Amino acid sequence: MGGIVAKAKLDHLPTNTLFDTIVSLKETLT
Repeated sequence: MGGIVAKAKLDHLPTNTLFDTIVSLKETLT
């Protein structure tokens, strides 16, 4: 759930693209 929350917060940032990819990968691997 933490990844989803972080993603939601990062979604408001202009640099969310890279973080979104990282978070998505971490969620998939975890």
